[in-house]
Amino acid sequence: MRRPGPFSRALIAALVGGVCAGPAAARPLVLPTQVVAASSGARLAVVVVPLDAPSRATQGLLEALAEDAARASGRFEVVAVADAFDPQAASERAAKVEAAAARVAAGQAALGELDTAKGVEAFGEAVKQLKETDTGRTFDELARAWVMKAASHAMGGEVPPARQEIERIVAVQSAAEFNAEFFPPELLKFVEQQRKLAHNAKGELTVRTEPAGATVWVNGQRRGQSPVTVAGLLGSRHLVAASLGGHALALAELPPGEATLDLKPAALRPALVKAIDLVSKAPKGPTRDQALTALGKTLKVDQVLAFLVKKSPVGEQSEVTALRLEVLDGHNAAWATATLPLGTGSDASRAFVDSLLAADAPRNGKAPLTHFEGDASGGSGKKVVGIALLGVAAGLVVAGIATGAIGQDRYTQFRATPQVQAGISQGLANEARAYGGVSLATLIGAGAAAGVGTFLLVSSASPGAPAEEPEKKPAGKRDGRASKDAPRKEPQRPVEPTKEEPKKEEPKKEEPKKEEPARVEEPPKKEEPARVDPKEEKRRKAEEAKEAARLKQEEAARLKEEAEARKKADADEKKARADEARRAEEERKKQEAEARAAKKAAEAKKKADDEAAAKAEAERKLKEEEDRKRKAAEEKKKKEEDHDDLRNY
Repeated sequence: MRRPGPFSRALIAALVGGVCAGPAAARPLVLPTQVVAASSGARLAVVVVPLDAPSRATQGLLEALAEDAARASGRFEVVAVADAFDPQAASERAAKVEAAAARVAAGQAALGELDTAKGVEAFGEAVKQLKETDTGRTFDELARAWVMKAASHAMGGEVPPARQEIERIVAVQSAAEFNAEFFPPELLKFVEQQRKLAHNAKGELTVRTEPAGATVWVNGQRRGQSPVTVAGLLGSRHLVAASLGGHALALAELPPGEATLDLKPAALRPALVKAIDLVSKAPKGPTRDQALTALGKTLKVDQVLAFLVKKSPVGEQSEVTALRLEVLDGHNAAWATATLPLGTGSDASRAFVDSLLAADAPRNGKAPLTHFEGDASGGSGKKVVGIALLGVAAGLVVAGIATGAIGQDRYTQFRATPQVQAGISQGLANEARAYGGVSLATLIGAGAAAGVGTFLLVSSASPGAPAEEPEKKPAGKRDGRASKDAPRKEPQRPVEPTKEEPKKEEPKKEEPKKEEPARVEEPPKKEEPARVDPKEEKRRKAEEAKEAARLKQEEAARLKEEAEARKKADADEKKARADEARRAEEERKKQEAEARAAKKAAEAKKKADDEAAAKAEAERKLKEEEDRKRKAAEEKKKKEEDHDDLRNY
């Protein structure tokens, strides 16, 4: 590359002060990390959980829609899905953006020192590095660095390279600025010619991805979800980026035509697969929030904006359940459901997403707010404790019945014992009283446990905090009416009647026993066993055992499915790594083969050059020998002629 001549150097000296006012310096390279750092809000990642096959096509659309809305709200530090699931690659891309910014600064400094050669080199390196970043977000910075590379050629008087760069720039960004301070009139005229060509271009580029549904950017503009076709392109290569949650960012430079980008699994894809599997099994249960919380911790974000999507049975629509969950404790800062047009970024979809980001729902005191089925805020713990208390109550009822039966037996023996046997009679009476007291205390405890357990279950029966109906039922208990109504509403809890009945029949059947009044007060527990149907009790126990077995079987099945999912994810990851290693090995072998071929070609060329040189040398020597012989013959002939002339003379 030649240095600028005296006139060009004078022109550069006159213009270099304007470099800082030029298009590249007026809008310095802005790092995506700097844009993110400007937000002081919570780190937020978007997760889409397709609950059926048709809904998988909506993943990329919802990711892009939600990320745009979250950034526009100004409340969050949005971690793009391309970065969230592949943090190492995201860090490498950020490092390249920073390095590109440093090369842009170096290029500007070089132009300030009138060294256009260094300027071309620095801006060229910046362009190369930015092409390896997320061009969907860094394209404007790339275009400005590219323009400054062309400007460096133009300021150095290198018109042909400047024209080549202008052609490539206008092909991908027809609106790029070319400052008249850096480009001479003939190059600005060439820019306008290229813009006209770009305006009338007829080329089409169809981009597909595997898997489909990824968000595709072409020349820095988001074009939709794959497969996508972009028309009106010139014949040069265009910058393409494709992104889908759980997959690595795909980058390519493609000419018009058709191309398929293979989206490789991201480093944290197994965590996403596990979360989707758990949520899909219980989309309305507490496992949903637990799985999303665990995923958020893996992604190292503060909040997860999750969309659970399944196709609606009515029309081309999707049923969407969305929640914005705080990873720290699972608090649902926002929750909503809606039926939206399937696979379109409609106004209704945008309004739905905006509603999830506008404000945070208040907590239920210090407890997190949740919205899974059968649970109000904190309802999961209430439900577990309530069921446990009902189980305790059932056990106490059985124990009370058993001790009551023993007390009844002792009382029967006491009645049958002649009163002359005072020692035996008194012992039987004491045992009857003791067993009766234990039975009474046990049944009272069972009633208390049943009452508290019932209250906790009723208070946790709401499907979400906003529901009010379940909250009115415990209030009835405080009025003294719910104790009678509860058995009708919850027939599976037989404990309540046992609590009431002992007090009705206790003393009345044994009043005639006047000789032992003290004995008559305790044995009334003997009446309780008569009121409990043994078949009903046996049936209830069988049902409880069956339910426990079913729950245990479901838990075992869930654990087995989780293990299989983890095994499959590990196998997929192992296969992906093996494929990557295979491709790397193939690439290495290809490079080695190319290197060997190049070396062989170089050796063959050298050999041919040497042979040509040897042949030329031999021809030269032969020609010299022939010239020498010819000259010798001519001299000899001349001498002979001179001799003849002298003799004749």
